[in-house]
Amino acid sequence: MRLRVVVDDPDAAPFTARLTATPGHASSPRFEETLIPKANDGFAEVYLDTRKLETGGYTLSLTSRSGAEEQFPFTLNVGP
Repeated sequence: MRLRVVVDDPDAAPFTARLTATPGHASSPRFEETLIPKANDGFAEVYLDTRKLETGGYTLSLTSRSGAEEQFPFTLNVGP
Protein backbone atom coordinates (compact mmCIF):
# COMPACT_ATOMS: atom_id res chain seq x y z
CA MET A 1 0.00 0.00 0.00
CA ARG A 2 1.30 3.45 -0.86
CA LEU A 3 0.56 6.39 1.41
CA ARG A 4 1.02 9.82 -0.14
CA VAL A 5 1.23 12.35 2.66
CA VAL A 6 1.12 16.11 2.12
CA VAL A 7 3.95 17.66 4.12
CA ASP A 8 4.11 21.25 5.36
CA ASP A 9 7.61 21.87 4.01
CA PRO A 10 8.80 19.53 1.21
CA ASP A 11 12.23 21.20 1.30
CA ALA A 12 12.71 19.91 4.87
CA ALA A 13 13.48 16.43 3.46
CA PRO A 14 14.87 13.95 4.17
CA PHE A 15 12.17 12.71 6.51
CA THR A 16 12.22 9.80 8.90
CA ALA A 17 8.89 7.96 8.82
CA ARG A 18 7.73 5.98 11.85
CA LEU A 19 4.58 3.89 12.04
CA THR A 20 3.10 3.08 15.42
CA ALA A 21 -0.04 1.20 16.39
CA THR A 22 -2.68 3.00 18.45
CA PRO A 23 -2.68 1.37 21.91
CA GLY A 24 -5.52 -1.12 22.20
CA HIS A 25 -6.35 -1.02 18.48
CA ALA A 26 -3.62 -3.07 16.79
CA SER A 27 -0.48 -4.96 17.69
CA SER A 28 2.90 -3.36 17.13
CA PRO A 29 3.64 -3.11 13.40
CA ARG A 30 6.70 -4.77 11.90
CA PHE A 31 7.45 -1.59 9.94
CA GLU A 32 8.99 0.86 12.36
CA GLU A 33 11.21 3.43 10.65
CA THR A 34 12.34 4.28 7.16
CA LEU A 35 14.04 7.22 5.47
CA ILE A 36 12.20 9.28 2.84
CA PRO A 37 14.94 11.10 0.93
CA LYS A 38 12.71 13.68 -0.77
CA ALA A 39 9.12 14.86 -1.15
CA ASN A 40 7.83 14.96 -4.72
CA ASP A 41 5.24 17.63 -5.58
CA GLY A 42 4.71 18.29 -1.86
CA PHE A 43 4.04 14.62 -1.04
CA ALA A 44 6.13 12.20 1.00
CA GLU A 45 5.51 8.60 -0.08
CA VAL A 46 5.57 5.66 2.31
CA TYR A 47 5.03 2.06 1.22
CA LEU A 48 3.51 -0.45 3.65
CA ASP A 49 3.21 -4.20 3.30
CA THR A 50 -0.31 -4.75 4.66
CA ARG A 51 0.34 -8.49 4.99
CA LYS A 52 2.34 -7.56 8.08
CA LEU A 53 -0.34 -5.31 9.59
CA GLU A 54 -3.61 -5.93 11.40
CA THR A 55 -6.85 -4.00 11.18
CA GLY A 56 -6.70 -1.12 13.62
CA GLY A 57 -5.56 2.39 14.34
CA TYR A 58 -2.11 3.66 13.41
CA THR A 59 -0.15 6.90 13.44
CA LEU A 60 2.39 7.76 10.77
CA SER A 61 4.93 10.28 12.07
CA LEU A 62 7.26 12.18 9.75
CA THR A 63 10.28 13.90 11.28
CA SER A 64 12.24 16.37 9.16
CA ARG A 65 15.98 16.84 9.25
CA SER A 66 15.42 19.84 11.55
CA GLY A 67 13.55 17.65 14.04
CA ALA A 68 10.05 19.01 13.32
CA GLU A 69 7.47 16.23 13.52
CA GLU A 70 4.09 15.89 11.80
CA GLN A 71 1.64 13.13 12.81
CA PHE A 72 -1.00 11.52 10.61
CA PRO A 73 -3.41 9.18 12.43
CA PHE A 74 -5.46 6.74 10.32
CA THR A 75 -7.44 3.51 10.56
CA LEU A 76 -6.50 0.53 8.44
CA ASN A 77 -9.07 -2.15 7.59
CA VAL A 78 -7.35 -5.28 6.31
CA GLY A 79 -9.53 -7.72 4.38
CA PRO A 80 -8.96 -11.44 3.87
